[in-house]
Amino acid sequence: MKRFAPIIALMLLLCACVKEKEMEEGGYSDNRITLELESARTKTQLDDSTLKITWSAGDPLLVWSKGTPYSTTLTAESAGNKSLFSGTQGQLDISKELFAIYPASSVQMQSSGYSGVTIQNHALQSGLLSDFGCYNVSYTGALTKSGSDAHLSFSYADAPANLLPIIKFRIKDGLDVRSITVVGLDNTDKSTHIAGNITLTPAPLSVSVSGSDEITIYRDGEVINGDVYVFCSPCAATKLKFVFTNSEDKISEYTNFLQNPLEGGVLSDFGTINSLSFMDAGLYVVRGGEKWAKLSQRRDIVAGSALDFSSFAIDAPAGKYGALKAVGNHFEFANRAGVEQIFYGANLTTSACAPPKESAPALAQRLARIGYNTVRLHHYDALWAANENDEAGDSYRDRMDYFVNELIKNGLYITFDLHSARKVTYADLGFSGTGEMDGNVFKILMLASAALSGDSKAASSGYLNVYQNWCNFTDSILDHTNPYTGKKYSAEPAVIMVTVLNEPPYRKAWENRVYDYALVQYAWSKCHGSGAMPPSSVSIGSTMWNTFVQWLQSNGYAGMVAYCNAKNCKSLLSVAYDSCCYIDGASGLSSFDVHDSHAYVDHPSGDLPARTIDGENPLLNLPPYVNTSSTNWINIFNRRSGVPHTLTEWNHCTPNALRALGAIHGSAFLRERGWDGIWRFAYAQGVSNYNSENTPNSFDVSKDEVMKASEAGVMSFFLRGDVTAPSSQIAFTETEFSAITNKSVALYKQGMGTKTAGLLTATTSLYPATLLVTSLDGANLSDSGRMLLVNMTDCAGNNATFTDETKKVTVAYGTGQYIRISRSDIALSLSSPASYKVYELDADGSRVSEIPATVNNNQLCFSISVRGTDGKAHIYYEITK
Repeated sequence: MKRFAPIIALMLLLCACVKEKEMEEGGYSDNRITLELESARTKTQLDDSTLKITWSAGDPLLVWSKGTPYSTTLTAESAGNKSLFSGTQGQLDISKELFAIYPASSVQMQSSGYSGVTIQNHALQSGLLSDFGCYNVSYTGALTKSGSDAHLSFSYADAPANLLPIIKFRIKDGLDVRSITVVGLDNTDKSTHIAGNITLTPAPLSVSVSGSDEITIYRDGEVINGDVYVFCSPCAATKLKFVFTNSEDKISEYTNFLQNPLEGGVLSDFGTINSLSFMDAGLYVVRGGEKWAKLSQRRDIVAGSALDFSSFAIDAPAGKYGALKAVGNHFEFANRAGVEQIFYGANLTTSACAPPKESAPALAQRLARIGYNTVRLHHYDALWAANENDEAGDSYRDRMDYFVNELIKNGLYITFDLHSARKVTYADLGFSGTGEMDGNVFKILMLASAALSGDSKAASSGYLNVYQNWCNFTDSILDHTNPYTGKKYSAEPAVIMVTVLNEPPYRKAWENRVYDYALVQYAWSKCHGSGAMPPSSVSIGSTMWNTFVQWLQSNGYAGMVAYCNAKNCKSLLSVAYDSCCYIDGASGLSSFDVHDSHAYVDHPSGDLPARTIDGENPLLNLPPYVNTSSTNWINIFNRRSGVPHTLTEWNHCTPNALRALGAIHGSAFLRERGWDGIWRFAYAQGVSNYNSENTPNSFDVSKDEVMKASEAGVMSFFLRGDVTAPSSQIAFTETEFSAITNKSVALYKQGMGTKTAGLLTATTSLYPATLLVTSLDGANLSDSGRMLLVNMTDCAGNNATFTDETKKVTVAYGTGQYIRISRSDIALSLSSPASYKVYELDADGSRVSEIPATVNNNQLCFSISVRGTDGKAHIYYEITK
């Protein structure tokens, strides 16, 4: 679900300290760029030589953007350990990864002795601003030695006197490296390494060659993914060459030279960037004022207010109608036969699943008032297994038990996984190796082990240890009696669904060489026969690979389901898929009661700022039905007939500016097609996100007032079931959207103008918004005595920074909650419009002031603005008789 970019751009993450400057709010400034750099404060030991940097006034710093020819030179303004570097931005593409080199030397790189060599880039990488050369190089294609001397030549012009060349390379499969030599063109050897458990310079890196076709690189005894550093002592040579030879005089494909030469603390204490101002770089910056208004966060909702949606679906306590059943393609409770049951809730993760006891009752009540009737306890398993105490002395399990009881009392049903984030060591499984096993590998080994659970050879060979590990954890949760409910979790009717495995990562595990394990090789032989091609020779997506994955699913899941059934687990069983691990809608899923999936629009990918670090994967920031990949985002999963369908992870994520529209469109779309449950990912990831002042930055409803506001639409269209079978209720073009039901309507129009959806007409005179009107008393809108209007635009932190006004590439998230100001004239066609009053609401549902309203052409007419009558931001309005 969550993945990380390999390298953080030099300048994108380090913009916390912003140079203050008068600037039009939410606009652009001039074309300058400023960095504050601090040099090394301590000495670094390398081959008995020391390097220490001190800036001098006028020092040049060359900066350029990845994959472009554009560069600019910044100049140090003062001498000392710290200096301010400034200059013009020039034509830099700051949406891409930026590189810098000090001093600003010209660098030429050449290759000789090879055919088909491509040298792509050079850089002093990621803020390592110091007196040594460090250049980013990569090859493409398989390179074969041609001539007597195979080497790469680096030619440095105007190099500093004490040049420290560093090269990092990755050795691909099938290459038997015999030697790596770094020499100057005067043929003076600087460092020579012969393969075979040798130590590179400096320690603790070492190389081990096994057999004739594989090389493994270690750091402190652990494999480091094939990355190798070769260090050369500081020297005055202006030209160096790096010679690679092997037994066949071939050079295989090399990639990723110098991805991060300081990774793992090999070197330290060179240049550090203290602060960076991109305010002066032509960016779009969110600032409070005429375009953005500060919204005070109000997480708790006033009971009985227009924002209290607990009456939509809460029927406390949870479990009062007995166990949940899958009846055909929908849910019913055992003691409410014939009544279809729908669920909408949110994920809670890690410590959020077990808050301190003193806050648990209020948190459960808050979730119920938002309108959720279910929660998913996710990524709890590592903490459940550790079971550590908090400051009050309560163990994790005890806190989670207590919170579960509070959730049940407030009418919230529960679902959880039997494996998602729990860490497992090699020792836990009886495998050779040290430390923790890769989580993706463990999940596939678990499936393979479960698939072999009835095999005598697998049992005698220890292959079932992985499955037994899963069984042991399953026992710890399903056999556990909650002291506050008096029931085992296996017998708790409020636990409606248990997921045996979260997101089985077939592709990722294969990329991490899960096929090297004897367990997988034995499972492969059971699937394909002992004479079949070995799994290491089979590519992802091939027929043999797909057949094996389907075999794992069919046999592995059958064993896991049988184990839960043997424990008399009353919950429905599922497995959670997402688009990166889904293989076949029918294979292996027949064991399950529910078809469960995961789906996102603009899922963050990478470290913060989310998804947009290098500009190569920008946000869509389009209506969710416009982009092809999200038009069919729910249809990427093959549906099985005759079973309920759920999404236990679902979101249209921050900082997508149209995430409110995405939530309303998505929930209406899902209900129209008969889906039975959705769980937003997430309400809170970690207990600190329940109450602390937060900024919208990815998934959490608790951090994002616009995401929270859109829940009113999901409660109406999906949970209450306002949208029925496919019809003309939902309509959209590239620039407009409407959802029209008897009890709720929503509309969106790109650009300013007038649009009508059912009884709602809106004329936007400033930034367009997604508007929702929903009945709160269960009556049809035209006759409802109480309604809620929600005015949803965009929400971001103050000083949130983007490369331009499209906000597709994020530079920084800023702080606090600022709402994009939208003004609209509203007209509602009601049965007796003169009898209504309109109130502006705070974010907790309390009334702020009455809004003037008139009647015109039998319509209730009034104007709304995100900047309310009290000068503060408001997005909720109560319409009542």
